[in-house]
Amino acid sequence: MDRSIVQQVGAADLPELEHLELWLGDDGYGANTTVADLAPILDGGRFPKLTTLGLRNCHYADDLAKAVASAPVLAKLKRLDLSLGTMTDEGGAALLASPGVKRLQSLDVHHHYMSEAMVAKLRAIGIEVDATERQETQYYRDEPARYVSVSE
Repeated sequence: MDRSIVQQVGAADLPELEHLELWLGDDGYGANTTVADLAPILDGGRFPKLTTLGLRNCHYADDLAKAVASAPVLAKLKRLDLSLGTMTDEGGAALLASPGVKRLQSLDVHHHYMSEAMVAKLRAIGIEVDATERQETQYYRDEPARYVSVSE
């Protein structure tokens, strides 16, 4: 997804919007959004009736999880979907430490790169958690390579 689309959504006047889902994509395939581009959505003031937020298929899922874990929008959400991305234990730990995440009805992080231990901790927080489809990190030239679910 191009950042201009995220910026247009963040600037839109949609006071009745309850469900927002964006598939952010992979920078290797033209996606160029950043956490900063999502600030108008994450600040919670733009869409007063928002209860479901999906920021899916994100190649910077750990940074996104950290931002969402402390974002004002979390206070009004019932459902958070950060699935189909590259989340590792780093992002999982940010979600686990967030009081706002523990107040959700459901958290979807399926298709992830978290350890089984982190998945167990997330499932133990007392809300519905979908952490299925655990992926194994691949290595290319001794560098970790993680992939979003939808890229080609």
